[in-house]
Amino acid sequence: MPSSPDFHGRLSRLLLASAFALGACTADAPTRKPDAADRVLLIAYRSTPTSEDVRSALRQGGRGLPVIEVDVLQEAEPASVRAALQALRDQGKRYRAVFSISPTFARAAQVVMPDVPVIFEGVTDPVRLCLVDSLQRPGRNATGYMHLLGADETKKIELLHDAYPDLKEVLFLMSGLNLPPPNCDLDDPYWTAPFKPDCQPGERELDYYITRRVRGAEIQAYAQARGLKLRFVVTCDVKDYPALVRWAEQRPHSGWVVPWHDQFNRNRRALVDQLNASGLPAIYPRQAFVQEGGLMSLSALEDTGSDRPALLSLLQVLGGRDPAGLPVQSPRGFTVTVNGRTAERLAPRPSLFVLRRADQVLR
Repeated sequence: MPSSPDFHGRLSRLLLASAFALGACTADAPTRKPDAADRVLLIAYRSTPTSEDVRSALRQGGRGLPVIEVDVLQEAEPASVRAALQALRDQGKRYRAVFSISPTFARAAQVVMPDVPVIFEGVTDPVRLCLVDSLQRPGRNATGYMHLLGADETKKIELLHDAYPDLKEVLFLMSGLNLPPPNCDLDDPYWTAPFKPDCQPGERELDYYITRRVRGAEIQAYAQARGLKLRFVVTCDVKDYPALVRWAEQRPHSGWVVPWHDQFNRNRRALVDQLNASGLPAIYPRQAFVQEGGLMSLSALEDTGSDRPALLSLLQVLGGRDPAGLPVQSPRGFTVTVNGRTAERLAPRPSLFVLRRADQVLR
């Protein structure tokens, strides 16, 4: 019997819901049904596709999520977020939960509103960032969704090298801001002082910053095991992107690896245009980059809208679950997307092996 067009979509959603419910069995069951009276505070430091998607999902409801009143707090620095949160508290504002798309802002909410559950997204290491005690038992008032940064980047290097076996170097692009905190001391300047960008664009040697920020030593060791030289290339802003073309002209047997970062996401088209102009292959962290003309992406199997994993955590918290007992979620797998037109324009073209391996080829 033929399946309906959306059968596989419904099946995947059912499997996700079943897995989610199974994970819930290890903690307390929900004690209340979320309702429209629940108010959530969404913290984002600027309007991005991610923040707009979350805000839209909260306001429209779906997947068991009611239409929720959303207050949006947009600030530029952790210190100003703490002040703004304190002002909301002083005004008597009460929230059922805080949803943060920034780890530093999530931490600020933990400090100022310790009695309010905090749901985070866009975090690579919530333990090191002091948000949770452990991934399985957060033990605090926060839980959410984390990216597997080290695994993401080694998989990107593997895919790029398989696509271009003659590759000699990997150019690992980095945003040069926001050193992670050395400890969880709430008085540490990382949590209290304004950002002081000290960013120099260009190549950078593996150092404490890179090791802490992107697990640089792990990524470098993997590249070396494949016979590749790894170069870390820092950009501070979109104005630095044209220099990438000139810098890459001296490295014809190289390829770009772009990790997830808000700087790259909000400047997707500009970044893709410049990396394509360099004539070198590039692999990106989201399919959206490929839709803008990027060569290929290796992205986590993340749903959007009301199916975002972190929103499922929010649904449970609104239902009465304690975030201290809700395990932090991580990607369920990865998907490969290739832009066929961009692949045809590059010389040489990527191997047929990778094209066959792609889950989707865009034309």
